Amino acid sequence: MTTAAVLILAFLLDCLFADPANRYHPVAGMGKAIAWLDRRIRFFGRKRGWNEKEAAWKWRYAGMILPLVVAGGVWLLTFIGIQGMKQLHPMAGLLFEAVLVWLTMAPR
Repeated sequence: MTTAAVLILAFLLDCLFADPANRYHPVAGMGKAIAWLDRRIRFFGRKRGWNEKEAAWKWRYAGMILPLVVAGGVWLLTFIGIQGMKQLHPMAGLLFEAVLVWLTMAPR
């Protein structure tokens, strides 16, 4: 029942407010996180003296870390946020989930 309620509420939010086009959109935040982490990985590699051709495998492994950290971080923050809101009140958790689904779905 709660999954259906979250989806219906998220769809209604999308119909009312559409997709927020600003810097606070989750996709913009993930893009900033990816860019920040990419700069850190490249700095780390250059500091260690990794050459683009000689240490190509090291760059590949470092590049594999990027999506794992970003996806894992997003999952962890979402989980903590939902559980925290549910601790405040079950309806707050439901509304928080609905807002998250609204911000991440694109029915149009």
